[in-house]
Amino acid sequence: MELLNILYINDIEAVRDIYVMRLEANYGAFIIEAASASEAVEKLKEEDDISLIISALDLDCEENLEIYHQNLLKSEALPFIQMSNDDLKNTKYYSNFKDDHPANTQITSPVDPKLFKKALVFAGSCIFDRPWTPPQASDHYTHVKMSNFLRLNKIPIDASIKLSDTKYVKVIEREQIYGHEQLERYVEKGVEGLYVFAKEYKILADYTSKALLGLYARKPKNKKDAIKLQLASLEDVHTRMNDEGLTKEAVALTKKTMEASVAQVKSTPGIWQLINKMEANKGYIYDHSLKVSFVSIAIAKKSEWNSDGTCYKLSLAALMHDMCLTDHELAKIQRLEEIEEGRWSEDDLEVYRNHGLEAGKLIKGNKQLPADVDFIVEQHHERPDSNGFPRGISKNFIAPLACLFILAHEFVHRVSDMDGEFSPENCQVVIDQLANEDYNKGNFKKPFQGLINAFTPKEDHIKKRR
Repeated sequence: MELLNILYINDIEAVRDIYVMRLEANYGAFIIEAASASEAVEKLKEEDDISLIISALDLDCEENLEIYHQNLLKSEALPFIQMSNDDLKNTKYYSNFKDDHPANTQITSPVDPKLFKKALVFAGSCIFDRPWTPPQASDHYTHVKMSNFLRLNKIPIDASIKLSDTKYVKVIEREQIYGHEQLERYVEKGVEGLYVFAKEYKILADYTSKALLGLYARKPKNKKDAIKLQLASLEDVHTRMNDEGLTKEAVALTKKTMEASVAQVKSTPGIWQLINKMEANKGYIYDHSLKVSFVSIAIAKKSEWNSDGTCYKLSLAALMHDMCLTDHELAKIQRLEEIEEGRWSEDDLEVYRNHGLEAGKLIKGNKQLPADVDFIVEQHHERPDSNGFPRGISKNFIAPLACLFILAHEFVHRVSDMDGEFSPENCQVVIDQLANEDYNKGNFKKPFQGLINAFTPKEDHIKKRR
């Protein structure tokens, strides 16, 4: 079987790692990585056996355009897949993109896995001058986090523990019911996950999503179990998004989690008791996202945005706003000036600066999800004093619904940064802080009143009216 030798270029390390893993597992490809345009140009000059180029670099600077130019200078141009939303017809060197090679393809965001596969298969057919199909995944292993196995008691494939680079021992038999005691002992010894055959990974991912959807159908016994299910669902969606994109399974699970979140808040008289039922969770992104969902719906309940449709939008924004981040510590940062010099790479920082925009694109590109949520997600790091990002707009220009979400986001972060308890005392401290920082002015004014109504005890309202 002839294999593709792919030069894959992406300046975001976390995304690059995911694509390299999927290209190797699903297409049996040999990958030559490049983290920048200059590195890619050097690889093109040095490597003679590259058969296909995939570039995910933005085309807004001359250096990135040089990759395609360098390809055109070769005696025979290689097929080129450009992952970009730019208008290629009006982009330097790309004016004849479709004619430069029959396999040249543009893939826009959000990436459709089927179109991506179709582009690679056609490129392979052109390269080898006959119909080409990706080779079957080999019997190498893929790592899967232990939490995936601990939320189930049976899986449709085998799973093994890794003893060395060459030795794996099966600890879960396919279709056999297993207990959690042995797995928990591994966790205590520092084992973070088990290994499954790469070719069977998608079977496990689909099975896990269906199992979680089934739990929603049976309805959890109490609020605590309901919260655990929502957190597990967020982790599953996060993992799938970073492995395969926003698949229909991930969308279905997101919608169920969104609906459950809204129903929970609307049926709970005191938002405090609901949030304080949440146990400490290892994944900050999931814990934070669910709390922001609860708080934003609670504010909406006490303001003019209390319709089910608007609450669904706020909940979806909360569940998705950090989904394009993979580093839980990086997700804790609220302002660019908080970033510690030298702690994260430039790739990490670029992901962080753009994570709201990227999540917004994913939501906007999916017709199964509520419309008009992308702008909320894109603006969630803006601030009333215009010192936020990515656009630096102020309190009078941020959309009112986005202001409500920003308040919820900031409120959750600040209370969590204290001792994590949503007590009346802690909430009042944060409300006072926000008022002193103009979170009660401009388009924030009405949402801020909703925040006060949701998180100030009734007796305090009575005193204020007197």
